Amino acid sequence: MIHKLYNASKVEACMDGTDLAQGNGASPGTQAIEHDLAVLVRALEGLYRSRKYPLDRAQYLLLLALRAGPRPSGDLAATLALDHSTVTRQLAALEKGGLIAKRPNPLDGRSALIEATAEGRVRCAEMQALRLSRLEEMLADWSEPERQRFAADIARFNAQVMGRGRATPGEPGLG
Repeated sequence: MIHKLYNASKVEACMDGTDLAQGNGASPGTQAIEHDLAVLVRALEGLYRSRKYPLDRAQYLLLLALRAGPRPSGDLAATLALDHSTVTRQLAALEKGGLIAKRPNPLDGRSALIEATAEGRVRCAEMQALRLSRLEEMLADWSEPERQRFAADIARFNAQVMGRGRATPGEPGLG
């Protein structure tokens, strides 16, 4: 799917600056990254909609965060760089679906600990297996060192986004 959306001439134009507003101050590399991120996000959204996954992305990320054990919802919000109210809504849907359970927090009676149920763990594992299988197909012609380098670059970029990527009201973000 990405190959259908990806336009090499557009990237070349980004790299030499011919297709961009002059004077924006961004380096050619940054301009190419911005374009490629927009293409990637769009392609991933299309792939996600066309596939039948056992969980949506928000559910999957929350269940992954719970694999280490029960956690308060505030910790989950901080880990995922989300507003606590957003996580609360997402947890309510997971609880309704029987994928998480809440129990009293022995360290803080005002809060609850969230834990994945057996069904939640199974669905999370199914989702991860599907995603890993599809990634293996997409990266079939990449060497392991290339995969490791890409993984390190993504981890570094994600750390930047999670640390500084939240847009202030009225400010456009990366999405």
